[in-house]
Amino acid sequence: MENTDIISDHAQVNRTIKEGRQYILNIIKEIKKTNYNLLLIQKKTILRDAIGDLAIHYLLRMKILVLKTVEREDILDCKPITSLDHFQQDMLGSIDLVEEKLRLITSVAHPDHPVSMLLRSSNKLELEQAARSVHDALFVIWYFVIERFVLISNILEENIVQSILVPMSAIRLATKQFD
Repeated sequence: MENTDIISDHAQVNRTIKEGRQYILNIIKEIKKTNYNLLLIQKKTILRDAIGDLAIHYLLRMKILVLKTVEREDILDCKPITSLDHFQQDMLGSIDLVEEKLRLITSVAHPDHPVSMLLRSSNKLELEQAARSVHDALFVIWYFVIERFVLISNILEENIVQSILVPMSAIRLATKQFD
């Protein structure tokens, strides 16, 4: 089954976005009525990819925690729900506490190959801060692996670059400055 919508102007785009948001919000309100506060989504399911960032945002605003990559073996005594009609009180499970303290990544296929990281944020400033923090953390790890010791400094990278460039400047000829 295929569905194609042709949008020709920005008013249709805005209307489509508004209708999508309203549709998602109505579904989440139905979930909220049942007093669910934790939504587990199995790792190997179509729904895991279908639930979008906007839906997760609304769920979190309604104080409903979403765990998207739960293995079937990890789900203890839970009944799968595939439709909004099945969100009923008798399908509720019970937990005392949910804490997330550590994310563990195991079974890396090629640990010596480069990997990509995706940083997400609500605005550009937070994204830049996160990128700097990740860069600093990766640099410290790299330096620890290469040099086998850690220097504690707020300007670690600048000190290393300076220690390399100062001796080089003594042996190189000065270049003409631009006015």
